[in-house]
Amino acid sequence: MNSPLLQLPNTFRTFYGAFPGLHPIQEQAIRPVLDNRDLIIQSATGSGKTEAVLAPCLERIISSGSTEAVLYIVPTRALAFDIQRRFASVLYERLGLHFAIRTGDLKRSGGGRPDVMLTTPESLDVMLGSANVDLRGFLQRVCTVIIDEVHPLIHQYRGRQLVYLLHRLERRIGRPLQKIALSATIADPAAVGRFLHLRPDFVLLSESVNRRILPRLLQLKNDEVELVNLLGDLDREWKYRKILIFANSRGRCDKIFGVLNQQGAFKGAVELHYSNLNTRERQAVEKRFRRRSRSVCIATSTLELGIDVGDVDAVILFEPPDSVSAFLQRIGRANRRQDTIHFWGICRGERASQQL
Repeated sequence: MNSPLLQLPNTFRTFYGAFPGLHPIQEQAIRPVLDNRDLIIQSATGSGKTEAVLAPCLERIISSGSTEAVLYIVPTRALAFDIQRRFASVLYERLGLHFAIRTGDLKRSGGGRPDVMLTTPESLDVMLGSANVDLRGFLQRVCTVIIDEVHPLIHQYRGRQLVYLLHRLERRIGRPLQKIALSATIADPAAVGRFLHLRPDFVLLSESVNRRILPRLLQLKNDEVELVNLLGDLDREWKYRKILIFANSRGRCDKIFGVLNQQGAFKGAVELHYSNLNTRERQAVEKRFRRRSRSVCIATSTLELGIDVGDVDAVILFEPPDSVSAFLQRIGRANRRQDTIHFWGICRGERASQQL
């Protein structure tokens, strides 16, 4: 087998030149992507799944003379902006390739004819119905569709909508699309393949990361007092400097924010992140939390899916989420570069015993 450098002569140094080596999943993905195989990658958060598929996809674009293009589907606008932030300028400066983004609140061309389009299922629906000549030209060039964080779409309305839209796109361009699905939590890869109508010879790459989970479960009776005390203990005794708190509703996030930002160890250093914030506000929150050495961020599921918020010492789940998949995604945000996940589960009220 050729080395990754020989297989990716144009993109290897851009994606991997600063690292001593590739993760196994990154090396294993090269050949199937270059060979136009459908692919499912299941690997932990922070393991380099995005790079694993973008590097060979962009190699194909360059080799084709930009006659091919990639459609990159994400479930949330926040994830689209995060991927654009991480890759757009680097790929333009080093490879001359253009990233575009189209979501419900932003349409940005990337400065030229796009080679990669980041979008959501809803915005893809709008694109397929558009009479815009440039959009129609881009869609005609699409050969590969990457579906990132695929797990919340499976067997849901948005997922069924996406499958239908991809079928419409295939009928329009007159050829099958290469489909690549990414996730950290896929319970049944074969079911994902059937749901997305992957070709029978699709490739499954699964990398299990054996990270030890250290759960600590607490029951709170007085949220306002005990939560402030808990954060103080985590700061003084555990030396935690970056903490991510997940709650199940915007109202609960607002209440926790009101308590922690006004008193205690992290007073004035607490951030709030949920879908009701506008795009600029969400991006500003992500940037501040990523850059601060000492901060708390309170979020709903908006920070559950792959957004880079830097190193997090611990995750606090303020009541359990409604699915095992969401639970694994949330606790997986902690200590991404270590072998141990530290998370604190808070149970409260009359249902505390059931939650425990």
